[in-house]
Amino acid sequence: MSAYSQNGVASLRSFLVERREDSGTVVGRFSDGNGIDENLNCLIGLNGVWAWFRKADSEGDDGAITISMDGGKEVRVGDTLFLLPQPFQPSIAFILLDPEKNWERNVFASGAAASSQVTGTDGRGHRKIRPIAAASELETNEVLVPEGWDHEHCKLCYKHIYSQTPYYVHAEDKWQHFLCDFCHERFAVTHSVKEVIYPGEESREGEAD
Repeated sequence: MSAYSQNGVASLRSFLVERREDSGTVVGRFSDGNGIDENLNCLIGLNGVWAWFRKADSEGDDGAITISMDGGKEVRVGDTLFLLPQPFQPSIAFILLDPEKNWERNVFASGAAASSQVTGTDGRGHRKIRPIAAASELETNEVLVPEGWDHEHCKLCYKHIYSQTPYYVHAEDKWQHFLCDFCHERFAVTHSVKEVIYPGEESREGEAD
């Protein structure tokens, strides 16, 4: 990946498709000249041309990489795809690229939550919490925690969205996607995924987590 900027933003690695095989695989190389690495998540094109990949089949002596296509629209020779690392999943990338998708601005307010104890796969007990509108939504073994749902996370940078903090939300089917102001302006407004926010970097200027 490109080096982090002072804002914790980096350009995505781009992959140029050089040829397409009869088997449905594509062959190409990354513009930075580096090979594939264990961080491959998926590749996505812009302007409606996209596909995602799960693994590199092979890497030639000349640096060209053969990758199997799992799904998506047809990828043509000459297309440029962008490597999406975590947490930039295809679902949120497609939403950001679509100018018809609406993001509603809200101010987060703490609310009631249902709390329960569950046993994880490691055999240890864990607290599970979920937002609810009223005590009538409590299920067996759950208890009401007033003001227990006290923050959300930005879908891209994972920064906390606390009470009285502005944020943007896009609802689709049963899912809600939350963006902080910073990520909304950089990605949703511009309909771009050419760069990415990396979680865990230093705080952005003028912002506190």
